[in-house]
Amino acid sequence: MDTREVTSFCRICNAMCGIVVTVDADTIVQVRGDTQHPLSRGYVCPKGRALGAFHHDPRRLDAPMRRDGDDWHRQDWPEAIADVSAALRGIIDESGPDAVAMYLASGSAFDSNGRR
Repeated sequence: MDTREVTSFCRICNAMCGIVVTVDADTIVQVRGDTQHPLSRGYVCPKGRALGAFHHDPRRLDAPMRRDGDDWHRQDWPEAIADVSAALRGIIDESGPDAVAMYLASGSAFDSNGRR
């Protein structure tokens, strides 16, 4: 058994809670809050604790995909970014800049600050 612990941070939301990941060979066995992290102080939400399951899910996307009718095809990153950029530019040109917005996570940043 090649078990080790890796200190990292959760990337699901903008709170970026500190995590300790237990890894056996190449498999994530457990994710828990890092008690030494200066902001999250050991807290990590259920989504953060489920990172291992997300990482190993066979349905996980690890490259851009483009839908063509009912089929999905793998796309390279430069092409995907160009396609999204062109689509956003079209929306802005037609409806103005207020037609495009950005959403950042779920408010979990407040959880890590003790406002649970």
